[in-house]
Amino acid sequence: MTLLKLMLSLLLSSSFLFAYIDNDLDGVEDKYDQCPNTSFDALVDKYGCPPNEKYLGSLTLQIQNSWQFDTNNSFSNYGVALYYSYDNFSFSFSNAQQSTIDANNQTAQYTGDLYVDMGYKFQTQNLESKLSIGSKIATANENIGTGENDYYASFSLNYLLNNNFALFSKVNYTLVGDAPSIDYQNSLGYSVGMAYLLSDKWYSSLTYYGANSIYRDGVDYESLSWYNSYSLSSDYFLGLNYNYGLDELSFTHMLTLSLGATFE
Repeated sequence: MTLLKLMLSLLLSSSFLFAYIDNDLDGVEDKYDQCPNTSFDALVDKYGCPPNEKYLGSLTLQIQNSWQFDTNNSFSNYGVALYYSYDNFSFSFSNAQQSTIDANNQTAQYTGDLYVDMGYKFQTQNLESKLSIGSKIATANENIGTGENDYYASFSLNYLLNNNFALFSKVNYTLVGDAPSIDYQNSLGYSVGMAYLLSDKWYSSLTYYGANSIYRDGVDYESLSWYNSYSLSSDYFLGLNYNYGLDELSFTHMLTLSLGATFE
């Protein structure tokens, strides 16, 4: 059952809230502004960029550490993720180094799977939708992974009710690769939640997540998570997430602390 817990702990995700803000006062909202730090008196085009500047996209690097624990076992991982976006396209890569400690205080270290995906978003004034496809590349030790590649697709919706409050939902379907000795089943996952911008620096969200077990006759996965992001500056941010497992097999508690930096 520890294998299942370790794999399920990698399936969580967060959504982000974008309010109507124009920090550089160039007349182009930040969520559409491709050059967000132009001077006050600069002439800009419809993308918020001076004519002599070319927008090369946004690159975000994030590192995080997670701790999962219940009565008999504990688990932690150190992860690195890289996100790149340009116009409506986005790409991401992530991997984690994992550590387990059992009831006998025995420790083991593992390298996790590599996740890659690309997405395209569609945006109107209050509604943002995103379609993504990706793959789990099996680089993890067989003790914590299936040993086979997976392929997945997801569709998400974010609806901005006002400048500070939003609702979001996501559906994802995973084609799970079968191992020589185990016939896994494909998995359907879904999440719903709400987000609130408490200040111009502090964002908070509450999410319910569920997914079918990849094991035939297995217990479906369910959890609640509370995520917070705080901007340290225009480039750096801190993230804190608490996840509570609702099903009988998942780790009861998971705490994740992250630090990110965005370059444009």
